[in-house]
Amino acid sequence: MIKLFLNKFLNNLSFWIFKNRLPYYYNFFNLIHNYKILNKKSFSQNNYIDLGLLDREGFTKVDIQLDNNFKLLKEKLYNQNIFENQKFQYRFKIDDEISKLIKGIYASNINLVVNKLENFYNSKIIPVQIYIARNYNFLDIDKEYYSNKLHMDAYLCTYFKLFINISDVHEYNGPLHVISKKHTASVAKKLKYYDRNNYKKDINIKYYKHVGKSGSSLLCNTTQCYHKAGIPEKNFTRDMMTITFLALPRQNIDIDNILDINESNKIISKHSNELIQKLKPKNIRDTIKIYKQYKSFKEKSIFS
Repeated sequence: MIKLFLNKFLNNLSFWIFKNRLPYYYNFFNLIHNYKILNKKSFSQNNYIDLGLLDREGFTKVDIQLDNNFKLLKEKLYNQNIFENQKFQYRFKIDDEISKLIKGIYASNINLVVNKLENFYNSKIIPVQIYIARNYNFLDIDKEYYSNKLHMDAYLCTYFKLFINISDVHEYNGPLHVISKKHTASVAKKLKYYDRNNYKKDINIKYYKHVGKSGSSLLCNTTQCYHKAGIPEKNFTRDMMTITFLALPRQNIDIDNILDINESNKIISKHSNELIQKLKPKNIRDTIKIYKQYKSFKEKSIFS
């Protein structure tokens, strides 16, 4: 009983300080990780990605020089029998040929960005999930079909995502909406945010909207920035590839063979659920344990 009361008190205190519903030990891990583990010296290395902006805002555009593999990928995707369903989202089917193209894009284009991120996080960057989806318009905006409610992902801050526009995306296509982590507290207060199903609607909130040509890319720490999927206007859609990354304090992971197709039209890493769960600790003891792993890895890391 005392333990439950203490946890509730600490979570309420954490919400008052950080203005999010992450467990209090996640928020304190994120705070300490930011000051003790991140390599702020890497800010000067601004090829492909602005790491200083990522640190300050929680998101940044990424300059990925996509090649012919991306063009071939789009051709293969758009040859599919694409249809709207009751969830108002179509997950593009990933077969062996499409999987090979995605892996080629990752190895030849995205990996340049990953190398910068490994230096920044003082950790090994692991891709654990890749999928491509088309979002459709729907009328009942109080319903949630494809993460169109404002939220943060409930993991430690070493979980983040890369969003690549497959189609050209304008305002009317329902782009990804992101709020800078600097403005999290003020926005939560303005919206009287309680959780993703309980907050005021305010059209005057200043969102960053991920509009841009096909191939334009945004890296976002979705555990520290409120974000949501925009809803396309009637007769419009949005196509996007989402890659989920983990920054883990370990070296012996074979990236070349880690990604495989699963049954739900996603490419996932071997042991992906096990890896993701490492960044979703159940209590403060486990959180302290994983922080010590990051600290130890940094002290002997090749990235430092």
